[in-house]
Amino acid sequence: MTLLDAMVFYGDKFDQVNDQLEKDFPISLAAAKKLYKVITEKPTDSPFGLRRNVVKLFKAFDEQMKQWELPPLHNTEFTTLTSVLSKRQLNLQVKQLFEVFHSELIEVNSNSRAYVGFNRVDDQNSFVLANPKGEKDNPDFFKEVYNKTVKELFDDLKMPYIERV
Repeated sequence: MTLLDAMVFYGDKFDQVNDQLEKDFPISLAAAKKLYKVITEKPTDSPFGLRRNVVKLFKAFDEQMKQWELPPLHNTEFTTLTSVLSKRQLNLQVKQLFEVFHSELIEVNSNSRAYVGFNRVDDQNSFVLANPKGEKDNPDFFKEVYNKTVKELFDDLKMPYIERV
C-alpha cells in the first residue's frame, strides 16, 4: 500500500524513484503497479469517480492478497465509505439501494451488535446501524428502516453523504 501511495503522490515524477523501488521491492512494486492501473483506468474527476475507484481498489487489493496466499482485508465490508448519491437516489426507499446485514462488529454507543448497510450496486459498506435496544432481530425495525427514504435514514443516522450533480 505504501508503494501505491508513492506512485500516486509522485505522479509523473515516479520515474525518479522507480529504479530504486524496483530494486528494493520488486514483487510489491509489481503489485502496486497493477493496483495503480486499476484506479487510473477511469478518471478520478468527481466524488463519484473517487468513490468508485476506492471500491475497485479495495476489491483489487483483496485479490492481490489472495494471490499471495495472505488473508484479505475485506475493506468493502469493514470500511464505511461515504455514499455519493443523486437527488433521485436520496428520495428512493432504503430497500431500493441498500441491503442490511448482521455484523460481528459492536456499535460503540449502544454496545450491541451492529447492522451494516451495503450498497446494492458495489457491495460497499455505506452505513452502520445500532441494534435497537440490544434486541434480537426485530422485523418491525427492519421494515421501518427499509421503508424510509435514503435521505431520511442518513439524516436520522447523521451519516454524511455527497450529493451528485
